[in-house]
Amino acid sequence: MANTKPTVIAVLQFCEAYRPHTPRVSSEYIQDYSQKLDARLAQICFIRQEAGILHNTYEWGDTLYSFVKSGDVDSLTEFYYQERNWVPGMPTDDPLRDGKINAVSLISVIANFVARDKLVESELGYTIADACIQLVEESKTLREVQHNAFAGIYKYTLLVQEYRQRTYHPLIQKIRSYINRHLHEEITIRDIAQSLDASPEHLSRVFRKAEGKGLKEYINDQRITQIKRQLQFSDLSIHEISRYLGFSSQSHMTEVFRKNTGVTPYQYRMEYHWNSTRKSKMQKISSAPTGSTSAPQTVSV
Repeated sequence: MANTKPTVIAVLQFCEAYRPHTPRVSSEYIQDYSQKLDARLAQICFIRQEAGILHNTYEWGDTLYSFVKSGDVDSLTEFYYQERNWVPGMPTDDPLRDGKINAVSLISVIANFVARDKLVESELGYTIADACIQLVEESKTLREVQHNAFAGIYKYTLLVQEYRQRTYHPLIQKIRSYINRHLHEEITIRDIAQSLDASPEHLSRVFRKAEGKGLKEYINDQRITQIKRQLQFSDLSIHEISRYLGFSSQSHMTEVFRKNTGVTPYQYRMEYHWNSTRKSKMQKISSAPTGSTSAPQTVSV
């Protein structure tokens, strides 16, 4: 533990502190809750049957996942916009909360299926689910919930489509998964080879043949992509981003980033936020009601 990074130690301490303790329960305790469940089940079944609203069938879920598994973006999109293709359950008395619960359940199941079928690196797949679930929880309307859930499913389908367009050697998925898990650390080809019980030469040769680029170039591209995402969507300082992604210093990251993009991280962040602000203002102008009697506003862009 002496060489473990402070962040890792903090995470381990947090997990240990909040580790759930399994309570011992009596049979009477279980029986009491079973009776409550039976009563609530009878109530919900009656209400739904009287209203004529039943859950989606398992065939609906199978059809949805078949599009994800085959990478069929067009069929998935058409399926999403079919009339009444999403019939939510009734976990609560709040329709918005019901929609969120169902969306989270759907995304979680698909994430597990994607990992089980090895369609996408498991860590990336579960992280997509995390991001999607966060957006679902932040949604203010049921339509937002549905669109955010679909965005996650659409992302899985796009990745599967991308993967299926290539013929992968069995090692490639493992290499990509290793890099994805260790992107915040220093990564060497020797480390990857040792982890996968292969020679560095064989690993490099197989990867270049499949990806059309060397391992070092691929790792660098992944880091550049991650830097861009952090600059766009996080409040981390450039120094914090450089530490998070395992660069020796902020100046080193700036040098690598400028060499690949032509601008510094600071310039990239400022340009991105300027364009985002400009786009948001223009959308507000275009969506403003017509026929307003108020004086036109001048928008600085």
